[in-house]
Amino acid sequence: MAIRVTVASKSEESILDVPANVTVYSAQDIKALGYYTLADLANITAGYSSYTIYGEKVFETRGQKAGSFNNNKHLLLIDGIPVSHARANSLRAEEELPLLFARQVEFLRGPASALYGVSAFFGVLNIRPREQEQNGLSVETNAQVGAATGGTHQATVRVMSSAVRKTEDGESRLNLGYFERGSSLDFVGQSDDPNNLYRDRRRSIFLDLSHRVTSGLLKGIGAGAIVLYKDGGMGEGFLNGNYTHDRNNLTWLTAVPYLRYTREFAHGLRVNSYLKYNYSIEKGEYAPFSAEQLQSYMGTGPIWSSYESRTHDIEFQAELHWQPTRRIGVDLGVNVDSRQDGGTALDVTSGRIPPYETYDIDDSRVTIASVFAQYKHELPLLQGLLLTAGGRVDIGTSVGASFTHFSPRLALVQRLPQHFALRATYGTALRSPNVKELGLNKETGAKNIPGITIPNLDPETFQSVDFAFLFNNAYVFAALNGFYNITANALDGVNTMNVNYFANQPGNTTAWGVELEARFRTPVKLEGFLNYSFALATDSQNRELTDVPSHKLNAGLLYSLLGQVRGVQTGLRTAVVMRWIKDYRAGVLGVDQRFPGNFLLDLNFIVPIGRSFDVNLQARNVLDGSYKIPKNGLAETPIARAELFGGVSLRL
Repeated sequence: MAIRVTVASKSEESILDVPANVTVYSAQDIKALGYYTLADLANITAGYSSYTIYGEKVFETRGQKAGSFNNNKHLLLIDGIPVSHARANSLRAEEELPLLFARQVEFLRGPASALYGVSAFFGVLNIRPREQEQNGLSVETNAQVGAATGGTHQATVRVMSSAVRKTEDGESRLNLGYFERGSSLDFVGQSDDPNNLYRDRRRSIFLDLSHRVTSGLLKGIGAGAIVLYKDGGMGEGFLNGNYTHDRNNLTWLTAVPYLRYTREFAHGLRVNSYLKYNYSIEKGEYAPFSAEQLQSYMGTGPIWSSYESRTHDIEFQAELHWQPTRRIGVDLGVNVDSRQDGGTALDVTSGRIPPYETYDIDDSRVTIASVFAQYKHELPLLQGLLLTAGGRVDIGTSVGASFTHFSPRLALVQRLPQHFALRATYGTALRSPNVKELGLNKETGAKNIPGITIPNLDPETFQSVDFAFLFNNAYVFAALNGFYNITANALDGVNTMNVNYFANQPGNTTAWGVELEARFRTPVKLEGFLNYSFALATDSQNRELTDVPSHKLNAGLLYSLLGQVRGVQTGLRTAVVMRWIKDYRAGVLGVDQRFPGNFLLDLNFIVPIGRSFDVNLQARNVLDGSYKIPKNGLAETPIARAELFGGVSLRL
């Protein structure tokens, strides 16, 4: 239980000393639970959950969520490199990022723009890859197949592989992933309409390749590339109760090659810098009518649409960490990010000659230059009082959304006797309009639609105050946390007269809540976790936010029974996980309205055979509960019925 964390201050520290709220999962946790995606881990993390909309997993954090299918209010770091889809800064949280390669995954709750900039709004997720302690090569491959009970008994295939090699001169890693799943064809929406089926097919590919020099004149220089690809059905249609066509499809590609330089010098000096290029494609197809509906359609709007955006992003960051004494640390850094979007779109329309219309997606450019600093000081009060103070200035330049913004942070952690600590934090964040918002507004504005005025956009901002009481010894970690936060100038999508664009919302959104999390381990190889979260978020008119859960409870037990039979290691590792959401808030139907929640039970069994081979069996939603996630306060997206997965794992 000696948990170490890096995401909160960019330096490794004890979980009791962290100046933020962080939940950590090790490689052993991920394997024992059988949860190999960020969305799966988010669902059992205090303050977090994930939901599905238009075929995409999106995070809810502390009663607030991102708009539509753009999961763009969290920052993802892979080995210190920010990775997101460049068009909307959306985080990839599904099978295109399988976590077999992770040594540790850290979930930070709350704003962190003082360190990380415009994307670190509701939280930060940090993936620390596996490392090879001694010279040599280690390889692990995991393959699974599965099927679900609902709809078409959809089949699933997942293959993950991770290789790490260390020599006297350098370290290399190669991580691969492939995932494919058919459509469930469960009913979508409020009625069992055979024309309205859940088309959630998926195909995902993951590649992570890197090398770092560890000796000689080039020591500290590294290079790598991260590629995430996903192609699949949209799931439900864009309109509630609408027909879902098999051609509805979304494709995402994120390719991030990078160079980096990381090195520690004498006198507590460390340099960390990177230069990365991000090429992202977002491609969509949408057919709103069935053949029968199309026969009676008398309008002139699109009967089939497609688009393909291509975003180019270049980012450079250099930071210096100096620790002149054991009790003092200073961080200084600069960052420049410039991205541009473009692409083409096609509408096939009814009642026109020729029956189609093509147009270019308006290209938009956003450039943000930043400087940031942080100071840490340990004062000799009781067991130690840790002060962390910092801030960041972001200067954004674009047509229709230029800004200058300062994001401060302050944290006090008071160590107490007997493994206790108190923590108080104040954090801020901003989310800048990105090329997707600006491009859509330019496109809509160019149409000169009467009664529609396209506004200039400002960043949305976030402030949060947290108080926590913590305990950590060799067997138990526990934390009780309370928070209050304010979102201002919320940057949301708007639909007026069936026209879509983005605008800042007037007034503030406020949220408060409590989080309790605990983990324990025993000498008899039994361990477990328990966390409870409550959040109440209301808009400027005191209306509860729609489609967010209220009370969330997660619990799990993990047990390991290992031994040897005729000199061959064998045994059983098992995990039981319970997830409960009391209800969802349905603000569009009134403040006091609620939408039913869900209760899910998952089981995972691992049978080791020797030192190199495992057999795995996993069951999800064991009770075969039939649940739907709300959209706009109404039953919409089905949760997968009972699923069974079987697989093998090989280590070399």
